[in-house]
Order: sequence, then structure tokens, then C-alpha cells
Amino acid sequence: LISGSLSFGKGGSKLCTTQFGRFFATCRIPHVGRDEIRTFEQSRHIVVICRNQYFSVTVLEETGLQPLPQATLTRALLEIKRLAA
Repeated sequence: LISGSLSFGKGGSKLCTTQFGRFFATCRIPHVGRDEIRTFEQSRHIVVICRNQYFSVTVLEETGLQPLPQATLTRALLEIKRLAA
């Protein structure tokens, strides 16, 4: 877990970085009365929104430790752009 503070908040106030560890692979699941925050630590994809369409793009190798090659990611993003046009 990353912790600390940054001075990039609204009006120069400090932002806490303790939540950065949950920034990725986390979503809000709506429920009646109260939503649930869930983190999926084994996630290997991101969601890309292009022209109000949602696409899932795998960005990490099978082990989840290394990103896919830049050329692979570039091809995926160009394909999303083509599909969304």
C-alpha cells in the first residue's frame, strides 16, 4: 500500500495517497441503500470508453506482473477507435 500526501488537491490542499493501491481494479457495485466497493486484485484489464461505447482491454501478461508490449496495446486502442467510429 502506498501512503503519503501530495499537494495537488483543490485549493492547494493535500491529498492522501493511501487509496492509490485501490485506484486500479476497483469498482462500485450498486445496492439498494448502500453501494459496495470491491477490489479485484487479479484483474489484468482496463475499461476504455470511446464514443460512449465500453471496451475491455487486457493490459497485463498472464502472470499479472508485466504489461503487454506497447505495440500490442497500441493495436488494441486503434481497433477500439475503428470499432467505435
